[in-house]
Amino acid sequence: MDHPAIASLLKRTQWSFAASMVSLLIVILLIASDMTAAPWIRTVGNILVYLFLIAGIAFLVFLGMLVHRLERSAFLWLFLVILFFPLGAVIAIVRVRQIVQAKLQGSSQLGAANGS
Repeated sequence: MDHPAIASLLKRTQWSFAASMVSLLIVILLIASDMTAAPWIRTVGNILVYLFLIAGIAFLVFLGMLVHRLERSAFLWLFLVILFFPLGAVIAIVRVRQIVQAKLQGSSQLGAANGS
């Protein structure tokens, strides 16, 4: 298992998740504040909707790659994330992070045992 690649994928997954959630929150706030008030608010809202979509797709791609590297079913993880959006995405990030940390700790303990 390639540890730097997994750590890099975890970081990319977390950043794309954060970007999608922040842009979603801003879009919700703009909608709640009546986007018809000024034309620039509508433009910013449209840009943020696209950012949310792009970051959301990137999150799904990185999550799929990460769970595939962890030898889990990418289809099942992505299906559950989409089915239980947005709570499913939060749970997936937390659970994948736990799995990665357990694998990294397990392999470092195994390496220490082999080195002695």
